[in-house]
Amino acid sequence: MMTIIKKGLLCFCILCGIWCMLNRQAQAVEFGVDLPVNSKYIWRGLEVDNDPVFQPDAWVSYKGLSLTVWGNLELTNAHDMQHNFTEIDYTLKYAAAFDKLNYSTGYIYYDFPHTSCRKTQELFASLGYDTILSPTFTVYRDIDEVDGWYSTLGLSHSIELKQLLNSTLTISETVGFSSANHSKFYYGRNTSAFSDSLLSAGLKIPVTESIAIVPSVSYSALLDKSIRGADLNQRNNILWCGVNVTFSFATGKKQ
Repeated sequence: MMTIIKKGLLCFCILCGIWCMLNRQAQAVEFGVDLPVNSKYIWRGLEVDNDPVFQPDAWVSYKGLSLTVWGNLELTNAHDMQHNFTEIDYTLKYAAAFDKLNYSTGYIYYDFPHTSCRKTQELFASLGYDTILSPTFTVYRDIDEVDGWYSTLGLSHSIELKQLLNSTLTISETVGFSSANHSKFYYGRNTSAFSDSLLSAGLKIPVTESIAIVPSVSYSALLDKSIRGADLNQRNNILWCGVNVTFSFATGKKQ
């Protein structure tokens, strides 16, 4: 546990250091913290944890370059891991836009403390277009433990509900495609296929200019027939919910 705390403090100090350095240059710097509690932990259609989890993250962004630290904290003792982080992800990303075209690329380092899971790394690239339903295509390439590909095609739409606490409702749908190596490692089947889908709805309720509460509900399904029958302990269709408290701030001058 102390190792995780030390890592967390180190990441916090790095984020603060970057913020202070950039703030001195009077540039636009954004930073924030998300504090979501979810009824389950679902990732790429897999039920990683079927008990409530706390999944906080902290991030800082400057001129399109961002660093995010995300963690998964067990809230129950179902796996003898209560109050322990079982996953910490570090994401470095660069995002930009040209007219209505937006794109990003980055790197993710996956760490799994207190578990037998091996650490791994992914590179990713994303391309989206600012039009109706905001289509976005993202490709992930595992360059370490898995040595496989995973890609998603996502659609989303937001509706402003000014009469309902000035909130914003966002509905999104994502379909994932898994390469043979990726499927073999995560789903237990050596097949390239459309692996999973994710339907989500979140209601962002502003509390202040910088703070918001976001209750959400999501539904995930495994799609490929062989993947659906690979693990009898995995459920093919999963519904879960959560609530997030977000804090986001900006300092300096936008250019």
